[in-house]
Amino acid sequence: MHKICAWCGNNIADSLDSCPGVSHGMCIECEALLIGDKPGSLRHFLDEIDVPVMAIDKEGQLLTANGRVEKLLHKDLHEIENQLSGDFMECAHAQLPGGCRNTTHCPTCTIRKTVMHTYKSGESQTNVETTLYRRTEQGIIPIQLWITTVKSRDVVILRIEEMRAP
Repeated sequence: MHKICAWCGNNIADSLDSCPGVSHGMCIECEALLIGDKPGSLRHFLDEIDVPVMAIDKEGQLLTANGRVEKLLHKDLHEIENQLSGDFMECAHAQLPGGCRNTTHCPTCTIRKTVMHTYKSGESQTNVETTLYRRTEQGIIPIQLWITTVKSRDVVILRIEEMRAP
């Protein structure tokens, strides 16, 4: 089995086992950029990635995101930092009594399950497909998303590979 970096696509390791296929992780170079010692390096690193990407903590709150997330959501980073994913992504279910994480829909939320699985297990998830029911001025609309998650130290990096509205 080959292991490749989910961020830069470089080969990380070739396994000696007989399993065919590809697994994903994060190479030393990408992790060094992510965990840099300089203030603001996480945001700087995220801004270098040409797709929407964000850092999520163990509670499911947004720590920071790149400018592409701001464009995608039409919100400034300071408006969405420290919010739960259902809140900053405007999930229709997050507006129900109890809010994000506490409605009857939350246990089946693919975004939440994928992020929490990666956080707890350390296993990356690649191109996970889900539908987000997003509240808009026109009402609730289904949005198809494909997401990738990678854990690095104490954060999960959530990357939106593709997003399609009807």
